Amino acid sequence: MPGFGFSGPTTEPGWNTRRTARAWAELMRRLGYERYGAQGGDFGSIVSPELGRVAPEAVIGVHVNAVANAGVPTAPGDEDRLSEEDRKRAAENKTWWYTHSGYATQMAPRPQTLAYALNDSPAGQLAWNLEWFVGWDPTATDQTPVDRDAILTNVTIFWLTGTAGSAARLYLEAGQDGWGNGRRPPVFRPPS
Repeated sequence: MPGFGFSGPTTEPGWNTRRTARAWAELMRRLGYERYGAQGGDFGSIVSPELGRVAPEAVIGVHVNAVANAGVPTAPGDEDRLSEEDRKRAAENKTWWYTHSGYATQMAPRPQTLAYALNDSPAGQLAWNLEWFVGWDPTATDQTPVDRDAILTNVTIFWLTGTAGSAARLYLEAGQDGWGNGRRPPVFRPPS
């Protein structure tokens, strides 16, 4: 993902979900793939469907294992097509999102505020990531141990690549690109 980890930091504005999807399509073209599937989790769950929109002749299918921003349903009227059980799951997902999305609320309008702190302090980077590791595990409690190697690996990648700021900036860029407000059409229309 441009702006994250091993891709290195982005150095200019405009790296939104659509531009990222176009970059992925170009990468696949340069690698020689004419047809391929896309799978995404986290922000990839937003970029992968966008890839299906920007390269429909190449993308044979899209699978996501996370739906960001309270997720399902994402467009007006979607909830009406869900079963009662799926409506209940969607409501639980919305509740979970609203109790765990403070970081996105901060990064979407003002990513640089956090970027300076995260890029300037390894202790700040560790604290930020530790809260995320603990807060996102539905089975964790305040006393649940966090895998030391997992968190140190994650923090080290962000720290050594200097990508905390550009990773945070994706929230702003994606918001300007229509993420999270239901303006994006589905990749493939479900049968009526």
